[in-house]
Amino acid sequence: MNRKIVTILSLVIGGEAFIVMMGWIFHIHPLTRFLANGINMKFPTAFLFLVSAVGLYFIGKEKYEDNEWAHLILPGISLFIFLISFALLGAGIFNATTGIEFLYVETGASPLDFGSGWPSFPTLINFILFGIVSLFALFFDTGFAKVQFFGYVISLVGLLAILGYLLRVPALYYQFNATAIPMASNTSLLFVLLGIGLVLIGKMKRLHEV
Repeated sequence: MNRKIVTILSLVIGGEAFIVMMGWIFHIHPLTRFLANGINMKFPTAFLFLVSAVGLYFIGKEKYEDNEWAHLILPGISLFIFLISFALLGAGIFNATTGIEFLYVETGASPLDFGSGWPSFPTLINFILFGIVSLFALFFDTGFAKVQFFGYVISLVGLLAILGYLLRVPALYYQFNATAIPMASNTSLLFVLLGIGLVLIGKMKRLHEV
């Protein structure tokens, strides 16, 4: 049952990420956000969610049946997530640019503008955690206990942001000051789903145990 739920979660996360990407590419702004006047999910964030959805699926395959494709795909997903996330995180810290944050952004949008393509710092940190999880998943003996732990952490980061929107407390969705970029509501929800998927994988039985 957990295996089917993980597959569904992968599809939901990937589907929403694809919709947001199409919203950016074709400048259909309502597709990039849940709330009409709220913060939108950034294009790099959506792309990383699409990659993470594939990763979640193959982490589940690896836990269930020691899948050979997972051995090939998960390290690549992890490396890809690290490259993009660390590049954006470093650029944000040192007030630099990578070019990634300007993909499909309309001309004249500031890197710190809510309409730009710059993800929030907690968003990037969560993706880095997922990249680490993708590597842990390759180690049967100890890896999946860590997968479950990181699943709780990733979900908690998203859940706090959701509570922030419900309670109207900007600090909870990581808008600590006027220049801080908050986590979008749809980003928050997808992190909760991604974390739940990892927790379910940690509890999943392997094929020979079924």
